[in-house]
Amino acid sequence: MTDSIFKVSDVKSLKELAHVLTYPLIAVAYFMQSGPSIGWEDQWRWGIPESLTVTGQLSLFFIYFALKSIWVCAAVGVVDVLVTQLNWEYGEVLLAIASIVFIGVGLMGLFAQDMHPLLAKVNKFWFVACLVWGFACSGRLERATKS
Repeated sequence: MTDSIFKVSDVKSLKELAHVLTYPLIAVAYFMQSGPSIGWEDQWRWGIPESLTVTGQLSLFFIYFALKSIWVCAAVGVVDVLVTQLNWEYGEVLLAIASIVFIGVGLMGLFAQDMHPLLAKVNKFWFVACLVWGFACSGRLERATKS
């Protein structure tokens, strides 16, 4: 029984953990910022009606979460594939810059959020996601330079 459970000790480094968490973190950050509804600008919006039963509300909540996760992960995945899988001449430079920028934005948002009122409007989970993406880009850069 305990052999089949994923253990944190199985993860050898922070970069490996970051690689595992990149897409779930971006999905959760997007959902936390946008809320449990689906819509298009001010044209239309589907939310969770309070008139539904708790089971119905929970079902819609998880359906919206799944749809938004698929949406944001597909969008980010396209960019991720373009940057990491294609043999670009400056791909390694792009990964290094992305790593620095993501880690910098993550640290600024977590520790200097009171410096600018605009940062206060962003959910802190985005900054955690940026930190993890920075470490993931660093790990991808390390793997790219080894091959």
